[in-house]
Amino acid sequence: MRSADQRTSVKKENLPKKICLSCSRPFTWRKKWEKVWDEVKYCSKRCKGEKSSGEAAPQVLSEEDQDRIIRMAWEDRTPFDAILTQFGLKESETIEVMRRSLAPARFRAWRKRVHENGKLKDREARNFDVGVFKSSMQRTDGSTKKQK
Repeated sequence: MRSADQRTSVKKENLPKKICLSCSRPFTWRKKWEKVWDEVKYCSKRCKGEKSSGEAAPQVLSEEDQDRIIRMAWEDRTPFDAILTQFGLKESETIEVMRRSLAPARFRAWRKRVHENGKLKDREARNFDVGVFKSSMQRTDGSTKKQK
């Protein structure tokens, strides 16, 4: 058994880090990867499976497009179908954009809002015959006016 003086503690912030090739998130060194750290490319088995299953890499969006997607996802009356039509992102891809773009607490609040109001963003469940909702703050190009 080692004495307290012989043990070396490594602080978490000093551990080596890499970026996952599948989800593009940073991940830290783990003890189980000690001997194979140079070969590790993915943060989890799930990411490794997704990459090898042939799924497409995450779509690179311009900052304007990403901002517009986030605004559309937060709008109650904008269904996921509208995001699919305009940007070609399925519901699951929109969720990933939100996960990567928002702070964890904001993402959880958005997911809770979408789940609690499950039919909120479902075109078939709501009556969208009147037309797509457009906020008085929204311009035709999708940007918003600044409030005074």
